[in-house]
Parts: sequence; C-alpha cells; structure tokens
Amino acid sequence: MRISCNNLKKAYSGLHAVNGVSISAEESRITCIIGRSGAGKSTLIRLLSLLERADEGEVMYDGARVDDLKQKEILTMRRSMGMIFQLFNLFSSRNVLKNVLYPLEIAKVPKKEAVEKAMALLDTVGLADKAHNSISSLSGGQKQRVAIARALVLNPKVLFCDEATSALDPQSTKEILQLIKSIQRKLNLTVVMVTHQMEVVKSVCDYLVVMDNGRVIEEGDAQKHFANPESDILAGFLRNLMIADADMNSPDGRRIGGV
Repeated sequence: MRISCNNLKKAYSGLHAVNGVSISAEESRITCIIGRSGAGKSTLIRLLSLLERADEGEVMYDGARVDDLKQKEILTMRRSMGMIFQLFNLFSSRNVLKNVLYPLEIAKVPKKEAVEKAMALLDTVGLADKAHNSISSLSGGQKQRVAIARALVLNPKVLFCDEATSALDPQSTKEILQLIKSIQRKLNLTVVMVTHQMEVVKSVCDYLVVMDNGRVIEEGDAQKHFANPESDILAGFLRNLMIADADMNSPDGRRIGGV
C-alpha cells in the first residue's frame, strides 16, 4: 500500500505541530521520519495512520483519499494497518497469546483459526514458547515482539512504528530492527517509522524524511542523504552517531573518556 499526504496541517493551541507536509511512503519500502523532539514526527504519523484528523490537507491510501471517511469507515480501514508504539500498549491482564488474539477477537475470527494464526506469529517473532506467560514476566524486547505479532495478526498492508525501539537497550534495539526488516521483506509491507535514533535509521531506512518545526526540510534516498546531508539537523544526527561509534570502538575496548 502506498501512503501519501498533501499539505497536511495540524495545530494545537495555535502551535503548528505539522505545517504543510506533503510526503509519500511507497509500497514495500521502509520510510523513516526523523527530527529533534517537537519536530512534529509523532503528530504526522498519527495523521497518516488516521488516529487523528488533520486541520487541513489530505491523506491518501493507494491514491484514494481516506482522511475524510466517516468514523466507522476509518475503523474498518485501520484493519489494513498495524501499529507499534514505544511503550508497547499491551494488556497486563492478558497473557502473551491473549494479547495477540485481541484484534482477532474484535474481528470475530473463529477461535480455532485465531489461535492458530496467533501462535504462528508468536513463532515468527520467537516467542511461541512464552505464549502462556504473563506480560510482566517479559523483558522490554520480548514485549515489543508481542506487540509486533499483535500488529501483524490481521495481515496489514502497512506497519506504522512510533519510536518502537526508544525504550529498549542497544542489543534489543538491534534485534527488533532486524526482525522488523525481515518481516517487511517477507510480507512485502510498507513501513513508516518515526524515530530520533540515528542508529535505527542507518540500520533499516530506505527513504528518509527529516522534519523540523512541523515542516519537511529534507527527504530522499536514505543512503544518498547519509553521504551528503542537506540540512544541519541531519548532519548533526550523523555527527553524533559517528562520535558514539568512535566511543564504543576505541582501541582499548573502553569508551573514550574512560567511561
């Protein structure tokens, strides 16, 4: 599915969180939206995923406008998309399997079919052996794997990720990114990912969108823009990443500065 928008605007108390944004997230591509805190990234993904309505502009799925649909139609449309959030948004009162089953229950899928589907996805994310475990017993990385399985259970065409690795340690972040990339290639998904973590962008991004003050200030093929950043913001992100890499790979195996 191709997700696009034209001249999107959204303001809160007079402050323009998104101010005239027009972008396209192409089918079978991982599009990363980056920017500093307050740049408008999360607001934009909420508009694109129809969780909120824009004040102005249009959102299109495969060229058809969808932001002006009635609420009931939007709820139906959301079945074609999966969402992964920073803080997992899992039900603590449900075990792992029942968390993944929840969207299938809402969709009234027969129980036997639903359980088979949920277990297959738990196997895909490496948690089939923890199907009956409580959510509280899981690590952060495992919780995000449950969230990924739940997001995929209705066979979405697009996967939205809002700071999906920000609450994870570096190793879990690496593993979750590898999993998302593998699933994206296997299922031919369109992925729209919001992040402020440059290591995330470098690992998985195909197409880059850089935001600042509610506007897009740079976009295009990720590798080309990594090699020749056009904005000071992207250059700063890349510079900080290089410093972090140098710290972690100092000759004596210790972080520079003795930390």
